[in-house]
Amino acid sequence: MLVIHDALLGSEGKQRQRAVLEAALSSSIDHPNVVATYAYEIKMLGAVNPAEDKHASCVVIQQTGSSVSDVYQLYLVNELCEGGNLKHALGVGLVPGVAAGGVSVLFTLALALDVACGMAHIHARGIVHGLGASVA
Repeated sequence: MLVIHDALLGSEGKQRQRAVLEAALSSSIDHPNVVATYAYEIKMLGAVNPAEDKHASCVVIQQTGSSVSDVYQLYLVNELCEGGNLKHALGVGLVPGVAAGGVSVLFTLALALDVACGMAHIHARGIVHGLGASVA
């Protein structure tokens, strides 16, 4: 297990740590309305001098007083969602009737119910999903 002290994180590091925590939590969730995470792995990529290199998608850990940091990459194996994420599907019109208020009102209501059931499932386990606002 990788443990990162808050004092070493900074604001970007805290976002990366949340991603690692979300990966661990999501791999324990099994519900038809929640995208499955089948596996995750954190690999150490090596050591770098943080003054010379920026790793936007990596977790960088620097020991206090050290000029060298360890760099980690988070790998996820998620369920394939052929239509992409919900925000994308809504934006490109893959979901009939939602954006235009068309005839597919029942489909729209069923979709909303599916999302609500998935969110209720994760909330019942004490997990607060912070990405719901980005769907709208």
